[in-house]
Amino acid sequence: MASKLWILLVLMMTVGMSVAHAQEHKPPPMEAELSLVWGWARGSFGDNIERPMPGVVLGFGGQVPQWPLVLSTELGWLNYGFDDFVELRLPVDAATTNSSTVNVDARNSILMGHLVTKFVPLQGIFMPYIDGVVGVKYITSKVDLERSALIDSADDGLIIIGDNRVRSTNSYNALALSYGLGAGINIRLFNGRLRMQEEDTAIYMHFGIRFLFGLEADYLAENSIISTDEGVRFEQVSSDTDILIPKFGIQFGF
Repeated sequence: MASKLWILLVLMMTVGMSVAHAQEHKPPPMEAELSLVWGWARGSFGDNIERPMPGVVLGFGGQVPQWPLVLSTELGWLNYGFDDFVELRLPVDAATTNSSTVNVDARNSILMGHLVTKFVPLQGIFMPYIDGVVGVKYITSKVDLERSALIDSADDGLIIIGDNRVRSTNSYNALALSYGLGAGINIRLFNGRLRMQEEDTAIYMHFGIRFLFGLEADYLAENSIISTDEGVRFEQVSSDTDILIPKFGIQFGF
């Protein structure tokens, strides 16, 4: 995977250099980014989480004077099972036909915070870049469980016994070191002053891809909720937390 990523970086830089606009343009000193992302768990993490993980990334940073570098911070959110609903039927009394219904509402998310160093060697309409990041992933699952006692009567059908409900909420959280490499390109859509502005504003369309390595963590996966005769059991799994993240968005320079 690492070798494929390096090949991707070289290709993107080569394409960017070949289409870079001839006219030089000084980028604004500060920038802000809003990107939609689509994460894919890789490696052993992908064995436990097969579904795609949509999300959003916000970034804010500034140009290093006299250097083709941008230093920034990023906050991101990925969803890997929002409002995942599971309904289970469990025996209450083996001597009768009594039973109970358990509704499990699991919401699984990954929160990310990274420091980013971005190398932007060319300026113009097309600005390819490569970046390196380091930070943390916070994997969190909030599970709401509701259990209702029922009685199965042959004459009257299924009857709920009053409001005999038991509700509980549990959280499963894990923190893992995160680091990675990425590449992309910014395409300048606008550069000028907006209304009463004294300084120029630049607006870019942004395409990129990043591979985030992650250290081992314990978390709830897609099949971690298990029905047993004794009740519902939540089994955490452990693995590395590698993610491949393509992203698309808008960047503002000001």
